[in-house]
Amino acid sequence: MKSSHSNLQAIAIRQLAKSPPAGYGALLLKIFRESPVYSLRMEAFKRLLEMDGENTVEAIRLGLDDPWEYIRRVAARYAGYSGDQRLIAPLVHILLFAHESQRVQYAAHGSLEMFDTDGVIREIERQQSPDAADLIAYYQRRSDSQEKSLRIITDKSEKPGNRINAIRSLRNYNNHKQVDQLLPVLKDNGDDPEVRVVLAEALGWFDLSIRKQEIVIALGDVRESGSAPTALKEEVIQSLSRLQ
Repeated sequence: MKSSHSNLQAIAIRQLAKSPPAGYGALLLKIFRESPVYSLRMEAFKRLLEMDGENTVEAIRLGLDDPWEYIRRVAARYAGYSGDQRLIAPLVHILLFAHESQRVQYAAHGSLEMFDTDGVIREIERQQSPDAADLIAYYQRRSDSQEKSLRIITDKSEKPGNRINAIRSLRNYNNHKQVDQLLPVLKDNGDDPEVRVVLAEALGWFDLSIRKQEIVIALGDVRESGSAPTALKEEVIQSLSRLQ
């Protein structure tokens, strides 16, 4: 890390990630804030995304305004995986005004679907734009579609195949606001075992989510349950491994 050569510093960052020392997250954030070298900032950013907590959220927030378009694009995508409400305002600003970066706008557009819809709509209204009405209508439609999927997932009278198809979308679109309704399905011993297995797998991809600890606790409860099917416990163990 003391080297003046950015490639050696990047190697050091990767090596330190194998056994992070005290203050590692703060060190990465300092590099990400201050280094003029894009590749070194990207290396620090990638390691911050592997962590969770305030440093990661701050890195995403900074990344949304980074000079390098690729970092802005990655940050816009990972903001959705986080779901932290503080990221709504900069994402909406990108969506409304960053027309020079269409790929970043595209990532922000998708990520905002993972946030609380009312919060997104309020922020669009606050920032004001000629496109506001169309965007508000879009996110309301997406919210209605997500609610429909949730009803399918939680309805035991639905065909298991339909419920499983609805669950699979959660891997790419971590719907943080629906975790309260999803966890009872995971823990319900009277529900379809295959549905619970697929849900356990999908929840394992909420590794940056603001709801992560609640998910970890629920998965742990299933792992320790004496009545959970073996296949479900095996999937739960894999998901816990991804989350921890």
